[in-house]
Amino acid sequence: MNSDPTEHIDENSQVPSSTWSPAARKAMVGLASVGAVETGLLSYVKFTEGSIGIQNLCSAVSGSEGSCGLVLDSSYASIAGIPLTFYGFCAYVIVTILALSPMLSKVEFVGNLDSAQIVNEEKDSNDFLNRMFLLIATTSMATFSVYLVSIILFVLKTSCEFCFVSAALSVSLGAVAWFGGAAGNSANSASQTRTVVLGGLLPFAFTTLATILIYSNVENTTTLQSTTVAPNKKEMEPPPIVTASSERALLLSAELQSLKARFFGAFWCTHCYEQKERLGKEAMGRILYIECDREGKNSQNDLCKARKVPGYPTWEINGELFPGEQSIEELENIVKDVKIKMSALKD
Repeated sequence: MNSDPTEHIDENSQVPSSTWSPAARKAMVGLASVGAVETGLLSYVKFTEGSIGIQNLCSAVSGSEGSCGLVLDSSYASIAGIPLTFYGFCAYVIVTILALSPMLSKVEFVGNLDSAQIVNEEKDSNDFLNRMFLLIATTSMATFSVYLVSIILFVLKTSCEFCFVSAALSVSLGAVAWFGGAAGNSANSASQTRTVVLGGLLPFAFTTLATILIYSNVENTTTLQSTTVAPNKKEMEPPPIVTASSERALLLSAELQSLKARFFGAFWCTHCYEQKERLGKEAMGRILYIECDREGKNSQNDLCKARKVPGYPTWEINGELFPGEQSIEELENIVKDVKIKMSALKD
């Protein structure tokens, strides 16, 4: 029996864990990891293959009628020229690290119970800061996701499977953090609880305000373009083409016209407008434009659905669909390939 009244703890012993809810942290690691994989894949495809890659991926996952390519290629899908999926990927990685790191850290010490108490106090302080950052991150993600879903449903009036999955993951992370006790429990002091709650509510207010400010410009631009072209009409028109066609574009448009090419788009689609500007006013005047948005002028939404248009813009050349914005050279190559196929069928 040890006669020393001071309790000693064996060397290399581990301080009892004061980490908040390992079970909740594991759930958050799982949810955030799935989100990181999804947004990481979308970001990789967007950076390496562009709009066509995104539309092909969406078609492969949700079928040719899927419209996630339309959403992920819209003006709402990027901030400062960087895809939202990349921001989402970074956010999921941060949450994964925040949720996982306290469970991996092992604080070892040599000393008595007083030393253990000091170490535990340090761990409590670190855990408190970690929980606050988790609340800030997950609250911001959930708030932003809800806003984006509202844009998809009520502004774009379409669906996006990838977007809905990511939104569900973000909201689930916020729910686990808030209802799992990250905001405080009976072991927390009242000041800590107030601070953590404030750390969650402030991000909610800040994210809401920032999101509205960021996307108000996108919405105002779309509205301005529509009302400028047709101020007295309920039906929305795309902005007018102002670029003059080059000789090369005119020759290409004649080839496209001979192949009964059609151009599927939407009045609000920025990539559609950029495609038209690339070819120019005279060249696009030879090509049949199909408005796919229900609110667009001379809308042929039913035709777009019947043709299973995967996203905007989409070219139809000799009955074959080619989604995505194309350069003049890419269109020339498509026309060449189509003519080769036609010649092979005749032979």
